[in-house]
Amino acid sequence: MKIVAKKMFGQNFLIDNNVINNIVKSAKITKNSLVIEIGPGMGALTKLLVKEAKYVLAYEIDYNLVDYLKEEIKANNLTIINQDILKANISEDIKKFNDYDEIIMIGNLPYYITTPIILGLLEKNLKINRYIFMIQDEVAMRLTSKPQTKDYNALSVLIQYKTKASKLFMVKNTSFNPAPKVNSAVIELIPFEYPLKPKNEKLFYQVNRAIFKQRRKTLKNNLKEFNLNNDKINTIYNELHLKEAIRAEELSVDDIINLSDKIGEKND
Repeated sequence: MKIVAKKMFGQNFLIDNNVINNIVKSAKITKNSLVIEIGPGMGALTKLLVKEAKYVLAYEIDYNLVDYLKEEIKANNLTIINQDILKANISEDIKKFNDYDEIIMIGNLPYYITTPIILGLLEKNLKINRYIFMIQDEVAMRLTSKPQTKDYNALSVLIQYKTKASKLFMVKNTSFNPAPKVNSAVIELIPFEYPLKPKNEKLFYQVNRAIFKQRRKTLKNNLKEFNLNNDKINTIYNELHLKEAIRAEELSVDDIINLSDKIGEKND
C-alpha cells in the first residue's frame, strides 16, 4: 500500500531511527506501561513502542493509515482507533485495559493543531503520568514562557498550572518525510498539583482562553465575553489591584486564577 503524506492532516512522517530511539528512551516505558500514541502515521515509532510497553493504544485520524498499520504491525498488544484525538473519549477507551502501572502519552503532534490538542488533553484531567510530545520548536519555547514576554499565552498558563514542563532535545526538520520548514523539539510534561486552586476550574480554563484571544486588546475588552457590565469589571479591577490598561500577558498563573474566581463571584 503506497502512503502519501496528506497536508490536510499536517502529516510529516518521522524517519530518523536515532530520534525514535531517543523518544522511547525519554518516555521511560516499562513492561507495565500503557502507552497512548497520538498519530502513529506509518508506525515507525509504534513498532518500537509495542516491543517496550504492555499495551499501546494508538489514535489515527487517517483511515488509510489505519489499514496500513494493521497490515504492517502484527502485535497482540496494539489497539488502533480511527478517530480524531480531539473527539476521542480517552477515559472510556482506556477502561478496556487493565493491570498496568502507569499511562504515558506520546505523540508527534501536527503543527497546525498542536495548541488545541495539548489544551484539550490537559483540561480533561486524564490520569496520565507523563506526556512526551514532539512539537514545533517555537511552540516548545512558549510552554515555559513567563509573563510579560511575547511568547506567553493561554498555553503557557495552562502548561504551568497543570504540569512541570521541560524541553528534552531538538529534532532537525530532515528527520521527517516530507521535511517541514522548521525544526521540532521533544518535550516532557509531568502533571502536578498547582498550589493555588481556582474555585471553578472549568471557568478558569474559559477565562484563560478568552483573555488571550485578542492579544492587542486590553484585559477589560476581553472580559466583556463574560457578560460583565462596566461596574462589575471596575469592581474586579479594584479588588485585584489591576491597572487600567493591563493586558493578559502581564498576568501570572495566580493572577488568572484570582481573576476567574472574581468573575465567578460577580456572575453568581
